Amino acid sequence: MTEPNDEEVITIQCTLDGQEIQLSRAAASRAEFLRDMMEDTARSTVLPVKLAAPPVCLVAEILKHRAAVAAGTGGEAAFPSLADVTPEALMDAMEAAHHLDASEAFAALAKALFRRMEGLDDVEALRQMLGVRDEEAIAEADCASILAEPL
Repeated sequence: MTEPNDEEVITIQCTLDGQEIQLSRAAASRAEFLRDMMEDTARSTVLPVKLAAPPVCLVAEILKHRAAVAAGTGGEAAFPSLADVTPEALMDAMEAAHHLDASEAFAALAKALFRRMEGLDDVEALRQMLGVRDEEAIAEADCASILAEPL
């Protein structure tokens, strides 16, 4: 049996919306979940995941970049820009990265989200950025007791 080729194309089949995302075996193997699937599926190049494609696409772009850097070709591959990605999409991608056990992607996405939070002036701006609705807010009495508890 031949050794797997790092440049072999792997297809991630997002079962929630039927879309497929392609990346190299080297990039896919940077996510522990995908690496385990590749090892367990007798060299199948189609890996089904119960996720939607948009957040997986963002994770895949980060994995591609990290694989290029590890291979020594990262100078040509620009890191995917996260500046135009909405906070909600960043959080969805973080969830996908967590599901795929892609720690490098998760860290990059979390840093991008936290950088945006740093510039906020107050709690209301943070709530708005994270999409917290008023009916999800903590009642004042509960909030006071939570804030009174030691850390």
